[in-house]
Amino acid sequence: MSPTRDRQAHDAADVDRLFSVVSSAQRRGVIDYFRTSSDSTASLETLVDHIVSDEKQTKAERRKRVATHLHHSALPKLTSAGVVEYDAQSGTVRYRGRTRVEDLVDYATRLEANDS
Repeated sequence: MSPTRDRQAHDAADVDRLFSVVSSAQRRGVIDYFRTSSDSTASLETLVDHIVSDEKQTKAERRKRVATHLHHSALPKLTSAGVVEYDAQSGTVRYRGRTRVEDLVDYATRLEANDS
């Protein structure tokens, strides 16, 4: 494969991975928290609070489901995409940011607003 084709294949795989990262409302919620906050780190609990804050039902059961999903799925996926660093033992998340991901989150947010 030529270097150009290798680069195109790599770019296409990166775009697919980034779309996968922002396909979850909870992962977008994590990114949204860091983009709208002056903090570069947050606890798992703080992220759960941010995600459920827009919901009418903030029952303990819902908070537990969100925390479990973040811990086992959303944060590891954001970590593998290089968007955050997650220390599961301390429950600390550090935002690393990625412009392409932030652009996709902005786009998804506009689409969601238009569907309302």
